[in-house]
Amino acid sequence: MLRWLLLFVACGVAWARSLLETPTTLIPFKKQYITLLSENDAYLHPIDRYYTAGNRAGYVSKEYNFWGAAYAKSWLAWSRYMSLLYRSPKMTRFALLVSQSIYTPLLEHHRQQGVVPGDHLYAGYLRADLGVFQRSAHSLESLFISLGTVGPHAFAQDIQDWVHNKLGDRRFLGWQYQIRNEFIFEISYQWLRKIPLLKTRLLGIDLIPGVNISLGNAITQARLGSMLRVGYNLDADFGPNKINSNLSGGFPYSDKLSLYIFAGVSGSYQPVDIFVQGNSPETRDITHLPVAFYTLEGGVALLYKGFRIAIIATNLSKTFREQPQSHNIGTAEISFAF
Repeated sequence: MLRWLLLFVACGVAWARSLLETPTTLIPFKKQYITLLSENDAYLHPIDRYYTAGNRAGYVSKEYNFWGAAYAKSWLAWSRYMSLLYRSPKMTRFALLVSQSIYTPLLEHHRQQGVVPGDHLYAGYLRADLGVFQRSAHSLESLFISLGTVGPHAFAQDIQDWVHNKLGDRRFLGWQYQIRNEFIFEISYQWLRKIPLLKTRLLGIDLIPGVNISLGNAITQARLGSMLRVGYNLDADFGPNKINSNLSGGFPYSDKLSLYIFAGVSGSYQPVDIFVQGNSPETRDITHLPVAFYTLEGGVALLYKGFRIAIIATNLSKTFREQPQSHNIGTAEISFAF
C-alpha cells in the first residue's frame, strides 16, 4: 500500500510542477513514422493463455508548431487546445493506428468446445485509434478516440488459426463461443512528465510518472504508473509504446543516438472490462474482475535518426479473480522515420 501511495505522491508533484512550466524553446521534429508493434505471450513462454496476442500498425505525422507563425492559421491549429496544459507552448503530431487483441482460455483447454468455467473468455478486439500527441518541454499528453468491434467481426479466430497452422501449433476449438459482436467506442487521455535525476555526457537517469484514463464500453480504467530509465541521451523520447499494458511514450523527437534500459510499474482500477465480464447471457458471470491490478515491466530501447526498436518483458497480475497466477507477455516495437 505504501509503494502505491508514494507513486501517487510522485505523480502529483510532477503534475503540479508541469502546471508551472515556463516557456521553453521547442523544435518540431519534421519526420513522419510508420510503426509496427507486436505483443505475444509466446515471446516469453510457449503456452497461449488469457491476453495472448496483440498487433498494431500505424502512421504518425511530423510535429507541428501551432504556436509559431508558419502554422498558427492552419485549419489544424485548433488541436493545440486539445490539452489540459493548453497555455504551454507545445509540439503537436497526429496518429492513426489499427490494433487487434486476442484473448483465449488456457492452452490445456483448447479442445473444449464451449465456454470454460472459471477460465478466460474467447474474445477479439479490432479497432482504429485516432489520436493527438502534445509535447511540451518536459511533458507529453495524448488524446485518442477508438472505434472498433469485439466478437467474430474482430477476426481474432481467423488470425490465430492462420498463425497456428503456419507454425504447426494446436488450434483452439471453442471460438464459436466467444463474446458476441458489439460496436466499441473509447476515449483515452494520458499524461507523462519527465523528471531528470542525473545527466552527464555519457549517462542519464530519469523518472517518468504518468496517468492514463480510458472511458468506453470495452475498457474503462484509471492507471497510475512510473518508469525509471538509465542510459545515453534520454532526451529523445518518453519511452516505448505498448498495446494493453502500462503507459506508452509516444514517438521519438530527435535524430540523435539514444540507448537505454528501463523498468516500470503501474496500478489500475478497472470497473469495466468486456473481455472478462462478457457481453451475452452465455459469457456473463463466467469470470469476475479484481478490485485492482498491477503491471511490472523491463526492457531496452535503441534510437537513431528517428528509428526506434524496443524489446519489453511485462508481468501482468491477475486480470480476473479466478485466474490461478499472473501472466507474462513480451512486446517488440519497431518505428521507422521518413
